[in-house]
Amino acid sequence: MQVYERVREYIEANHIKQKSVAEAASIPNVTFNAMLNGKRKMYAEDLRAICFALNVSADIFFGLNSTYSVAPLNWKNRRFIPKGKSRTEVYGKM
Repeated sequence: MQVYERVREYIEANHIKQKSVAEAASIPNVTFNAMLNGKRKMYAEDLRAICFALNVSADIFFGLNSTYSVAPLNWKNRRFIPKGKSRTEVYGKM
């Protein structure tokens, strides 16, 4: 199973909207959807931003952790990046 397939499976299993993750990761919706469908490469920087947005370790997407035994997501406390701001401006260096 490819990394993008694991990311898509995780998002679907947790009933998270792709748009919410894309916004939190500062990835355009169309680009994020293309990544999850294997039509665009998911680079390390993309995966890093996605993991940060989901508040999970990348280990689960590399198959290093066979179960999704991570704390439930709390979207109420997620900080989204306002338009015109960069991820670094809002969150600082990752």
